[in-house]
Amino acid sequence: MRCTPPNRILDFTIRARSYAARHGYNFVGLGPAEAVRQLTDLYWQIWGAHRQEPGRLNGHVSAPKVGVARQVFVADSDAEALAVTRAAHRDWYGSITKLWHAHNDHSIDGLFAWETATQHETILFGSPARVREQLTRLIEVSGCNYVVGAFAWGTLTHEKILRSLRLFAEEVMPAFSGSAAPMA
Repeated sequence: MRCTPPNRILDFTIRARSYAARHGYNFVGLGPAEAVRQLTDLYWQIWGAHRQEPGRLNGHVSAPKVGVARQVFVADSDAEALAVTRAAHRDWYGSITKLWHAHNDHSIDGLFAWETATQHETILFGSPARVREQLTRLIEVSGCNYVVGAFAWGTLTHEKILRSLRLFAEEVMPAFSGSAAPMA
């Protein structure tokens, strides 16, 4: 069993995003911010060309959400976040690649590797200040107006996830939303 080659994945992503844009659907993508930017620009170009067409499937939406998804972990310090994130990623990586590896297929490994994730900031981790910087850069480079954060992944413990969410809500989000969401 072979995985879908990356160029076929990109072709599918372009077709899906084009369809979503034509009809005004919200869309969330993955990958390096620079690659997401190309797809985001394509989305807005297609959406602009079709936004007034009658019969659009989601025509009632005046401003679609065009987003990017990221794994997120916030800790009190960059060093703590690095240690926890690296360990959780190792376990997540084993899970996400398990079926490919079971079929002796390692062609997808580079897409999920730690080095790739840190180089392209597809995992946002660090102190609240560092995560704010990463998030600011992600929004600017990707051109997205929406970010989906995955806070529970790999082998992060329930306690670490809750702490990360609290730090994110109280010390990262206010820089983007104007107010922190209360945590129970």
